[in-house]
Amino acid sequence: QLLSANDAGSVFAGVQCLLAMCRVYRFKAGDVRGDFDKVVSVTFPLLLNIGNRLVPETSIDAGEILRTVMKAYKHAIYFELPGPLREHQVMVGWCTLFLTLVAKDPPPSSLPDDLDERESNHWWKAKKWAYANLNRLFVRYERVNPFTEFYADTSRRYGNPTTLTKSPGEDYSDVAKSFITNFAPEILKVYLQQIEKWVAKSIWLSKGCLSYTLNYLDECVKPKSMWTHLKPHMETLVSHLLFPVLCQSDEDI
Repeated sequence: QLLSANDAGSVFAGVQCLLAMCRVYRFKAGDVRGDFDKVVSVTFPLLLNIGNRLVPETSIDAGEILRTVMKAYKHAIYFELPGPLREHQVMVGWCTLFLTLVAKDPPPSSLPDDLDERESNHWWKAKKWAYANLNRLFVRYERVNPFTEFYADTSRRYGNPTTLTKSPGEDYSDVAKSFITNFAPEILKVYLQQIEKWVAKSIWLSKGCLSYTLNYLDECVKPKSMWTHLKPHMETLVSHLLFPVLCQSDEDI
């Protein structure tokens, strides 16, 4: 009911409640998540609508609610991808929201002169989690040994079929094949567009956004299909992105 309310305060309260529930199920797997999947099927369509309504906004309050929406999705898919979120059209809706937020011009309220304040601004936090969610969808999941799951974070993947292995548990092969064919190239395209603007100094990007971009580029080297998309840009990326980022700055000193 809170998620469907007409006032922002009630909607924010509903999103915060859902985030708390997603955190509870963050590390749970298998049959334990059955009830959570039911919650996701009912609430996440509402959550997606809330996110789509907030993206065009510019206020700090809108940025804070959107940041919470991003974090709810992040926790919901952290350990396993809920069944309701695997459906193709649902994936299209969420990835479109994430990419729209990544590509959104930062509102004036997100660009204070103090860089530390920028990094902690709700809009930049929301952007960071949009990057994180897209990366998570590509980089995770294959099934891991339950006794080592907390020590094998990079071994569970579902957006990249080249990293899937035969093991008990959820089968993400169809999700992975669909993602790397239909979503991963578009994500790379939007990330490269943002980097092009950053190199031209027409936009500012937070450290989190740059970090997730570099992580995604690193993962794109591995599957042949993605390397085909990335390879033509490598020389420019090395000279205008990797080298400047790796060089020590006055701030580092």
